[in-house]
Amino acid sequence: MHYVRVEKIKADIYERWYELSIKGDDESSIWAYSVDTEEYAGEHIETVSGMVGKELYADFSVEWVNNYQIVGVLDVLGIEQTIQESSHVVVEGIVKKVIDEYTILCNVGKLGVIRVDFEEKIKEIQIDSCIIFTGNLRVEFQK
Repeated sequence: MHYVRVEKIKADIYERWYELSIKGDDESSIWAYSVDTEEYAGEHIETVSGMVGKELYADFSVEWVNNYQIVGVLDVLGIEQTIQESSHVVVEGIVKKVIDEYTILCNVGKLGVIRVDFEEKIKEIQIDSCIIFTGNLRVEFQK
């Protein structure tokens, strides 16, 4: 779990995209998405529920992973976001646990060990495998 500050929000119907700064980090920001079925936002609303500026506890995961590669060694663990204001991520991490044929726990660097959900059955991934994958970073705020 991380302590984050909401810097910016984009919304479309029930989907939310948040720019978040992680407290205690070098204050770099990341984009993550979430779904809020309790509040209908309409299209293209920049702020929802006055969340900009709030500091909250949050858990992260990566979903919709459909492309991965097992590699021998990684120089650095981490998450890269190449599309502006998007939750799309390219991740370099080390597998810490295989939960089932679709889900792993992976150390991804500054976000620590997070859940990773694949769209298809994973093959040949084992504990301590170094992997590179693409997906969408999801955030769940603790209430």
